[in-house]
Amino acid sequence: MEITGKTKIMFVLADPIDHVRASAVMNAYFGSIGEDVAVSPIHVLPGDLGQIAASIRLMRNVFGFGVTIPHKTGVIEHLDEITPTARLIGAVNFVKRTAEGRLVGDNLDARGFIASLAQHEIAVRDRKVLQVGAGGAGRATAFGLAEAGARELTIMNRDEEKARALAAAVAAHYPATKVSAGRAEARASISSSIRRRSA
Repeated sequence: MEITGKTKIMFVLADPIDHVRASAVMNAYFGSIGEDVAVSPIHVLPGDLGQIAASIRLMRNVFGFGVTIPHKTGVIEHLDEITPTARLIGAVNFVKRTAEGRLVGDNLDARGFIASLAQHEIAVRDRKVLQVGAGGAGRATAFGLAEAGARELTIMNRDEEKARALAAAVAAHYPATKVSAGRAEARASISSSIRRRSA
């Protein structure tokens, strides 16, 4: 792909950067639909996040940037606005730069995850779900599963307190979903599922 002065630029901010594949995936996607967009990973230390955000405001051919570990929560204080979804989740994974240089944060993790399940004909509504992980993407996924109508959601995480806090937050916003957390609950959920399958 030829990058010119007409190309729209997008970054992916991370620390470390070696594991990031989003730029390759997005470049392939934009190329496949004929969009003149180039995506590049940028290695940004947490302490430099504010300066980077301020610099991006001045880059007129940059239309936004993706945000991944460990910046999904730290970036929020450097933005002008975040969507209700990002506020609910408490994390941002994409920031749009407007023509005026304003930075608007959103979280697309849940929408992407639920859409991917639908593409594979996996229904969430009225299902029991075991989720492993309660980090930035885990928070988004948990809220997304509840919004999609999961009947029960069990959250398992190495830090059990983090899992319990997420479970409480999801339950408060989606009372129709029975939400629990912790290793004991997860083991019970797995055992119950195995017994039903073998019956």
